[in-house]
Amino acid sequence: MLGYLVKTVASGSPAELLGLRGGNKVAVIDGEEIVVGGDIILKVQGIAVSDLSSYEKIRAAMTQIPVAFTKMTGVDFSARRKYRHN
Repeated sequence: MLGYLVKTVASGSPAELLGLRGGNKVAVIDGEEIVVGGDIILKVQGIAVSDLSSYEKIRAAMTQIPVAFTKMTGVDFSARRKYRHN
């Protein structure tokens, strides 16, 4: 399963209004520092994150959303782990 790690969420942004959370810890994986502990996005606008072509489809879909659009629906946070550290 592939997804986007949420590193940071800007204060007052649509992502914050949605309840997305950025990472809160730094881990070293294969010698590279990666921010972890935040949400992982598996789908955007119904498009599953899978490979480069899905990234391009997601980018295209996001350009179709009006900048003023802040109310998003269909967000499912049920996969968040109960033992998550805040």
